[in-house]
Amino acid sequence: MPSKQDEENLQVAIRRHKSALGDLVELQELEDEAREAKEEEIQNGVLSLDVTKTITILLSFGGPSDGFDIQLDKENEVISGVYWFADWGYRKEFTLDDDELNLVVDSYLAGDPAAYL
Repeated sequence: MPSKQDEENLQVAIRRHKSALGDLVELQELEDEAREAKEEEIQNGVLSLDVTKTITILLSFGGPSDGFDIQLDKENEVISGVYWFADWGYRKEFTLDDDELNLVVDSYLAGDPAAYL
């Protein structure tokens, strides 16, 4: 059962998600001059744009399926990873700790994920 903090975080995430998409929908509905001003406002609100790559290690597919997603930065260094499980509209991810991440990278990618790009 989710904790009260998890429920509160979920509600904040839902509100922020709707707000972010609402700004983009509003942008699409504006005329040229107002649109340019709104585009600038939206772009100025971006903290950063980061390029990452994902290596997906698929362990099973169909229903259910599971695997690992390993995230690499633009220099192809491992930055994070998750184990995921999915089954017909349901997906759950478990963040890998450093030891688990190293184990997955060493076991499935021979310690060199960049070689698989």
